[in-house]
Amino acid sequence: MGRLRRQLADRGNVQDIDWLQVTTWALITTVHGWWPALSTGDRGKFFRRYHRLWASFTSPMPAATASTLLQMADSGQLHILRGLKDVTPAKQGFVVTAHDRTMKADVVVCAATATPAARPAAPAGAQELTDSLIRNGCAQQHPDGGLRVEPESGRLLDQGGRPQQSLHALGYLTSGTHYYMSGIPMLVWRSEAIATALATASPTSAAPASPNLLAP
Repeated sequence: MGRLRRQLADRGNVQDIDWLQVTTWALITTVHGWWPALSTGDRGKFFRRYHRLWASFTSPMPAATASTLLQMADSGQLHILRGLKDVTPAKQGFVVTAHDRTMKADVVVCAATATPAARPAAPAGAQELTDSLIRNGCAQQHPDGGLRVEPESGRLLDQGGRPQQSLHALGYLTSGTHYYMSGIPMLVWRSEAIATALATASPTSAAPASPNLLAP
């Protein structure tokens, strides 16, 4: 809460241009170019050391939300606990245990995020699809997660490394080739790139589609 209070105060002191915001926006708009160019070791180092920092700057909490959280904390309505051990339903609300502290709560919000090492390669609901694509030779697993795609067009790469003519991927399915894919601007830019690739495609510009695309 102290950090949140300090950041909100810093925001109020900005006069003309928030240079942190400008710098962050510059990184967001160029990450699709420099991320694939990094070595595997450098990508892993960035992800372990700077992923959380990057995420906090590129997806900041709205100032109005921050103010509301601070007001609730100051009034005693909100308690933030780390080291959650157990949440048990009670007659009214819940009993929460964290570290050596136990307290009652009307509402419990889990705000924990996965560690960088546990970042999913693809949404759980898409696992059957991605497994089928890989099994049928229509796609490759990227070592950093997700499926290999041609960076410019979003086309899936088959087992031979050839871009598929009619198979494109977007979002977390492309994590590995692309880095930050959950933000709306990134999704818009990648969608535009895919649309351009579709509009300019020729029959000989990519590998033909597999006849048994989703065979078990």
